[in-house]
Formats: sequence, structure tokens, C-alpha cells
Amino acid sequence: MVCKSRVIDLRNIGDKYIYFENGRYRVEIALGYNRANGKRERFVKRVATKSEAITVRNAKIEEINANQITADANMTFLVLTKDYLLKHESDIAQSTLDTYKRSLNNYVLPVMCNMKIKDIKPDYLTDFYNYLRNEYEQKTSNKIGLSDVTIAHIHSTIRAILNHAVTEGYITKNVANKLKNAPSLDVENPRQAYTPKEVNKIYQLLDNENLRFRAIVKVALSGCLRRGEISGLNWSDIDKDKNKIEINRSVTVITGKGLVIKEPKTKKSKASVSVSQDTIDSLYEYKSELELLGFEITNDTPVFLSSNGKRLSPDKISTYWKKFVSKNDIPKYCFHSLRHTGLSLMYMGSGNIVAVSKHARHSRVSTTSDIYLHSSPKQDEELVNILENIRNDPTQALTQREILEQIQSVLAQVNYTLSKKE
Repeated sequence: MVCKSRVIDLRNIGDKYIYFENGRYRVEIALGYNRANGKRERFVKRVATKSEAITVRNAKIEEINANQITADANMTFLVLTKDYLLKHESDIAQSTLDTYKRSLNNYVLPVMCNMKIKDIKPDYLTDFYNYLRNEYEQKTSNKIGLSDVTIAHIHSTIRAILNHAVTEGYITKNVANKLKNAPSLDVENPRQAYTPKEVNKIYQLLDNENLRFRAIVKVALSGCLRRGEISGLNWSDIDKDKNKIEINRSVTVITGKGLVIKEPKTKKSKASVSVSQDTIDSLYEYKSELELLGFEITNDTPVFLSSNGKRLSPDKISTYWKKFVSKNDIPKYCFHSLRHTGLSLMYMGSGNIVAVSKHARHSRVSTTSDIYLHSSPKQDEELVNILENIRNDPTQALTQREILEQIQSVLAQVNYTLSKKE
């Protein structure tokens, strides 16, 4: 039986929860059953006078009402974690589960193992994250402090487990949701996108790269595919005649299992997207190279192969991109930023948020506007300079036209046409 918390009304409470015995007053409030050990929990305190008893009782009731303490709230974080994994392990994506277990085993449980969940407060979590950020000594490298991304994963793990506690009725609020400036995966690596000039430079630099890498980057920019979706492509997914790519699967890397093929991220992620002719040409140029090397290509063959002829890992895609940006004079953004870039440029060129959201395969248009439709600091500076130049000299309006033409040259490769306004 789940012990649900309740709010106790202090109005007209009279002498409730106060008992007189052996010349003293006893305050006793039932808290229900502790699910962790099966025992009944009570708050009991004895005082000398009735006025003291009333003060103690009212203070405890205010605490119960404020914190919604139940018997289950006395369970330890370790017991809660085991309960969470027992009930949800089969529902969690394997990659997410691996992240949770890594966070728990390496950082959380060594510190919070025996801590009662009712004692976990926002200030405690804030101090814990500050400790991990500034004082924690990494065992393998002896470096001090964890990255903001690692701490954000730890926070996400704790929040998920406490959400489970709320759902089960062990507690009624998740303190991890109450943190000011809570660790976020966007802290260290916000939604970054390349400018039109930078994309043009990337396309020029691709001429110096191998055919496989060229095709991968163009698919990411033009189709706005995630790296797992790119890894999951088979040749049956490529429609050469219609310039379309069908996203039917995604690939993730699981510790101890290797590459695992799964359904795309959401129901809408499983869809067909248009790509540029240049992208299709690059894909089939790469395919011709594979055939010349002796690979037998069928509809079920993965599009992107490693040197041993097996499906290319999404981790390898990220590694190749990291090497590419490291050796070239372009911002060191992650591979996923190519998806953000493609979507941002498409919106800049079309102004059609609904069409862009469909191309992104988002469940809601609001997701597109909230996450992807942004401008980088450089783009923002360009917009300000346009207005400043026109204010100082109306003939400088040509500067705006030139910038629009730069955008158009990129969008031509992603199958959109920029409509200029005179």
C-alpha cells in the first residue's frame, strides 16, 4: 500500500494529536507505513505543559504540510534508486540507462546512498553540484572538477529518480525541479549554428575530404538528420529519383553491446525528408567508390560503412567531424550543430516555420521555434550592421542584398529558394 501524504487543517483542530498521561503531554501523529521496511511510522514527542504540546504539534503539522512528509519519505536514496530501476529499467532507452547507471555508481550513490529522500533539499543539491564542479578529484586523470555537461547528466539522473518518488507518492514534490540555475545540457554546449559564410567555407573544405565524409556532412546539413539516423541509413532509404531520404531507424552505441538499431527518436522522426541534388550526387558518388573497392551493395546494405565493411558507428561520425573542425579555421561546434545550422538557414530563407518544423520532424511546431530558430552572435552583429549602414548611407542597402545572396547560395544546396523583397 502506498502511503499518501495529506494536508492537515490546523483550523479548529482542538486537542487532536495531544494526549495527557502520567502527568505529561504526548504529541503523536501517525505518518503511515514505511514502504522500505514495512513498519508503521509515527512522530512522538513528550513535553511538560499543554501549551508546549500545542506548539510542538502545530510546528510538526506545518512541517508536514510544507514538506509533505510521508513514511515513505524516510526511505534512503539507495532504496528509492533500486525501486526506480526495478519498475522502469525496461522502459528506459539503453543509452539513457547507461548514463543513469554511470552517474549513480560513479558520483551519486557514493555520497547520497544512505541519505533519506525527505532530507534532500535544493540547497543540498546545489552544494553537491558545486563540489563536483570545483573539488571532485577524477580518479583516472587526477583532474579537479567535472564538466558542466557531466554534472547536467548527474542532475538529470537525480531528477528522474525523484520524479519516480513523486509518482509513487513517497514524496509530493521534486526538489530537483526547484533549483535556481539548475545544471543543463545546454550550459556548456548551447544550440550552436554556423553562419552562411561559415557553411560556404565548410562546403569548400569538403572538396579536400574523402567521399564518405562529404556525403555525411551534406546529409546532415541538407536533410537535418541526427548522427544516429545517418548511421542507421540503408540504401533502400535513398530515393534517387525524388531526392528524398526515408528515416526508418536510428543507431546508438551501448556499452558492452556495440551498435544497437532502434526506432527513431519520436514517431514523427520516422519520416521522409527532401535533400538537395548535390547531396544525392555525393551519396551515389560514394556508392560508386564502394563498388569499385569490391563491396557488394544491396538495398539492405548500410549507406555508410567502416573500413571493415560494417555499419559506421555514430561515435565515429562525431570523431571525424571533430578532426575536421580541429584542422580547419571554423568554429569548433559538435556534429549535431549541422542539424541546427540547416534548420536555421532554412528558416532564414523561407520564413516558413511550419515547413521547417516538418523538415525537422518535430512533434510540435513550438519545439522548432523554441530550440532551433535562433541567430548566432555573428548573425546578430550582421543584422545590426545592416541597419547602421543603411542609416548612414542609403546606398549601403547593397550590403543587405549581398548577405541575402550569401544565404541564398547555401539554401540552394538544401532545396530552398530565398525570396527577396525589393
